[in-house]
Amino acid sequence: RDKDIRQQYGRQFVDGIYTCWPLFVLLYRSTNIDDKLLILTLLTKTFIIDSRLLIAHEQFDHVSQMYLSLLIDKQLNLTFKTRLLDLLPFFASLDTDEDLSEDRRKKWSDDLCRTLHTFTAD
Repeated sequence: RDKDIRQQYGRQFVDGIYTCWPLFVLLYRSTNIDDKLLILTLLTKTFIIDSRLLIAHEQFDHVSQMYLSLLIDKQLNLTFKTRLLDLLPFFASLDTDEDLSEDRRKKWSDDLCRTLHTFTAD
């Protein structure tokens, strides 16, 4: 019973975070690494609660593009990049996820490949 309650409220909480995601744009575009770390920590915590919610959420594109932009941000240090890479398995598995439409999977796969190429080239 407690687990069901935690799951229900956890999903509502994560949905609320994703719904407000466009309001966080100033944080992840900030030059302050602490602001970016706050966003990364928030994203990580939402994945711990329920990583599947993002796939069908209307803010999927905003969140995923933020992730890709942080990966190639040259101002971020190696420690920060390592924390970003901890989330890579989730994002890398999206190109085979049946819950995404074919067009979104293709776009995501292309964006991820392009970003990883830039990430490894730098």
